Amino acid sequence: MARLSLTPHGAHIVFAWMSRAKPEDRELVAQVLEQVGDGLGACTYHYTIDKVDKNITVVQPRDGLCVLVRMWPVNVAEYPNHFDVLSITEIEQEENGDVG
Repeated sequence: MARLSLTPHGAHIVFAWMSRAKPEDRELVAQVLEQVGDGLGACTYHYTIDKVDKNITVVQPRDGLCVLVRMWPVNVAEYPNHFDVLSITEIEQEENGDVG
């Protein structure tokens, strides 16, 4: 399989998030992007494939940090061999571990 590259849209999402992220989270997301570029089989982090849209995957490099990735962009004809980042989200967790 050819190495996948990030779409310009995905790069914009990542750049905007990185400008306000903690350094340790930047490193985690950079690792996610590197691994996803080699395909989901190379991803060492926990991930879940969306049940409705199987092209969307939620990768969690740590508890509460989610990277939503579309493995095949909507405009795949324009960007073959690319993947897209739809969002990077931090989910706050309460002290008992529940999402709040």
